Amino acid sequence: MLNLPKKYNACALLDANLEAGRGAKTAIYFNDERITYGNLHNRVCAMGRALRALGIAREDRVLLILGDTPAFPVAFFGAMRIGAIPVPVNPLYKPPDFRFFIEDSYARAVVVESSCLGKLAQALQGYDEPVNVIVADGSTPNAFSLEELLASHTGALSPANTHRDDMAFWLYT
Repeated sequence: MLNLPKKYNACALLDANLEAGRGAKTAIYFNDERITYGNLHNRVCAMGRALRALGIAREDRVLLILGDTPAFPVAFFGAMRIGAIPVPVNPLYKPPDFRFFIEDSYARAVVVESSCLGKLAQALQGYDEPVNVIVADGSTPNAFSLEELLASHTGALSPANTHRDDMAFWLYT
């Protein structure tokens, strides 16, 4: 059985790589891009700071409509870093599915690839609750650009002091 401390945030795994001196080592290979542990850490901290600036707090849900790109671990661990709960879903789902995920999880933010913006717009039609939309790979009116948010919220961010039994993330199947 894994013996985790009573207070634990899974972002400690990323931090441990930095503490072990792996900051310059490649953590993610994506096409021609190489992202080091240090760069990933900086992006994750910036994502957490950006989510906080948008009013996302501990235990709030953040829906992730993302494929296997560097935006996924940044958004996933950025949400976890502040104690928010990432909710990754398959981008191939249809608008009614996205609507269900948003309503069921009470998502306060959605990080989405631009290719899914049309489906997300349909899913949000008539939805009365405020939802921050963050576009992972571009920009569009009425949404935030992930790259712009990361660039404007740089700086270190300690992981939230979450309990080992707190919800870490949600998965729909």
